[in-house]
Amino acid sequence: MKSASPRSFLPKWLKTALRAAFGFGLAALLVSLTLQATGADLGTILSDSLKSMLLLGLALYGLILGVTMLRWRLLLQVQGIKLSLPAVCRLTMIGFFFNLAVPGAVGG
Repeated sequence: MKSASPRSFLPKWLKTALRAAFGFGLAALLVSLTLQATGADLGTILSDSLKSMLLLGLALYGLILGVTMLRWRLLLQVQGIKLSLPAVCRLTMIGFFFNLAVPGAVGG
């Protein structure tokens, strides 16, 4: 006799929103702890910087992410692997995170 799978009491959109809020909250906590440990003042650093250069850097980084996602999807399609754009986006972001956040000799 099969047991019924547990029924979720939360709608899918709410689970997604809670997961995103938890992720952003965890990221904010980690950034805050890092700033406290190093004694850096992010407000002073941002106010002393050139806003146009910050925006240009952010735009270029976003462009790099986008090109990487499209390239990765194209390479997967050539191999016969069909993934949706959101799935490729998710995998690319995971790869970028581990490339930036995990210390080690191997990157990429």
